[in-house]
Amino acid sequence: MKKSLLIIILSILIVPSTVLASWWNPFSWKVFNKQPVPKIETIKTSTSIDKISTTTEDKTEIQRLRNEIEILKKQSKVQAGDTLMGNAATKSLSSPGASIKKINPTPTQFNFNVLTVDSYNSSIKLLDMQIKQLEIISSDADRYLDGIPSLINKMKIGAESFPQDREFWNLIIDIYTKHKDNIYNLKKIILNYISTIENYQNKLRDSIILVQDKNISLNEAQTIIKEVQSERDKIDNSVNAIKESYELSTSRFLEDKDAVSDTLESSIYNTQSTIKILESKIRTIPDYSPSTTNCSYYSYYGGGSLNCYSY
Repeated sequence: MKKSLLIIILSILIVPSTVLASWWNPFSWKVFNKQPVPKIETIKTSTSIDKISTTTEDKTEIQRLRNEIEILKKQSKVQAGDTLMGNAATKSLSSPGASIKKINPTPTQFNFNVLTVDSYNSSIKLLDMQIKQLEIISSDADRYLDGIPSLINKMKIGAESFPQDREFWNLIIDIYTKHKDNIYNLKKIILNYISTIENYQNKLRDSIILVQDKNISLNEAQTIIKEVQSERDKIDNSVNAIKESYELSTSRFLEDKDAVSDTLESSIYNTQSTIKILESKIRTIPDYSPSTTNCSYYSYYGGGSLNCYSY
């Protein structure tokens, strides 16, 4: 009895589990219950170009956005400062007794005193060259002034030796004396004009000192430069006139000296015709000194006068 009861209990427990098991149920097997499985296709794309394009475009776009952000920041700061200044201005104006101060911007002014200083310095250097030319003429005049007196002394000896021909010898002495006086007067003119030029140079140097501490406009500088140029032209013309007078004087002296030598070498020199020739020579010896006119000069330091010569 106990054995049959035990068998019944075991059958109750084991039989349902085996019947319900999937390996025991053939309908649950996958062979009889297949379902279609969808295929998943993987598409391969080349991403190298996309990466390049996106990186460069992104970088430029990012940089552009950064620049715009910086500009906006600056504008916001300026606007904030303007609003603060505007608020402060409104507060100050709203306060009683507030006054509006108008600020005039100081215009930029250029100083052209350098141009005037350069003009003065260049004039001083050019006038040094004119002084050297006059000094050369002066030293050459000394040569004539040293030689003519010896000729005059020889003529005096002839007059003493031949008293019967004293008129002839005296005419020659007068010719040489007239030429000596002309060259001597030109020598004095040369020395005086050298002194005049040196005084004018000192005025220019004084003007340089004064102009360096002043504000000179362009129009003032151009006016000064033109005036200095015109004054330098006056001096150039005067020096040329002195040179021309000296050349004419010395050439006439040499011409008369040759004529006297030819007369002395002739066998008959004390004739009336010879005396008339010598007299005519004395009368035709002009004063070769150049004509003098007073010319005023201009400088920033102050005006003055120059001796202007013309021939």
